[in-house]
Amino acid sequence: MRLGTTRRSTKRSNPGNYGRALTEINIHIGTHGIASTFVADVFERSDSIELSKWFTQITPRQFRRNLRPAVNATRPDDVQARVQAARTTSLVRGIGDRDNEEKLFVLSQHNLLSGDQHTSSNGVFYPKGHTRVENLSTIFSEHEIHFTIIVADLCTWFQHNVHDLKTEQDLADIVSDQTSHSWVELIKRLRRHASCESFRVWGLSRPLDKIEPLTQIFFSPGSRGKKLFSRKTGNQLENRFSHAPFAFTVSEALRAASIERFKHEMETLKDEIDLKVEYVYPI
Repeated sequence: MRLGTTRRSTKRSNPGNYGRALTEINIHIGTHGIASTFVADVFERSDSIELSKWFTQITPRQFRRNLRPAVNATRPDDVQARVQAARTTSLVRGIGDRDNEEKLFVLSQHNLLSGDQHTSSNGVFYPKGHTRVENLSTIFSEHEIHFTIIVADLCTWFQHNVHDLKTEQDLADIVSDQTSHSWVELIKRLRRHASCESFRVWGLSRPLDKIEPLTQIFFSPGSRGKKLFSRKTGNQLENRFSHAPFAFTVSEALRAASIERFKHEMETLKDEIDLKVEYVYPI
């Protein structure tokens, strides 16, 4: 069982698959700039024949051709038609027929919660992200869904993403405004709309620079599959992490304030919705 809060039983009836064992769909929904493209690269560059024994990746091309129109849909009539179309694609219909050791599919896309230019609006992270998560839940409703999201303290998150901050004060104003850019608000909203077996949150408190912590995001503890993410593959890819360096110096005091706010938000998630947050690095 993967970490997270159970939302529905895995023993439910599954008429679409006629009694076959449920396939796990591990969906990494972001956030932007933190690991999504990197993870896809790991899958692409690893030994695909060996890896296919343990899981099946839904590739970026398959996502664009089969799923993206449904995930992006927002109008109710459009959602219904596009989601139904996605459910009848050979990709989705064939999921239950694939035979890998852990009956695991992995989808990791950096734009599952929004397009590249719409990560926040008026201080709200991913204002339409909950609709996209709900659409994904419906598309894969005949299987066991696990959502994973990686969030970061605001200094780290903006460093990983394209931004228009001009001065340290611009960043300081965002960090100090507790009502703006709230991960708590986003995660609560996503959870309300996600129909899934588990919803996992990972916290990041400094720029990502290693592959090893990411393997545990997609595999259960003790899984033999994650051992195939070799150190050699990781070393080849670690220089592909993208950071957007600030055009100004960020003081240690501001970074400390950013991490302190982040810790408080993660504690709030545990207190208010009983959601335990795991950390990529110790905090």
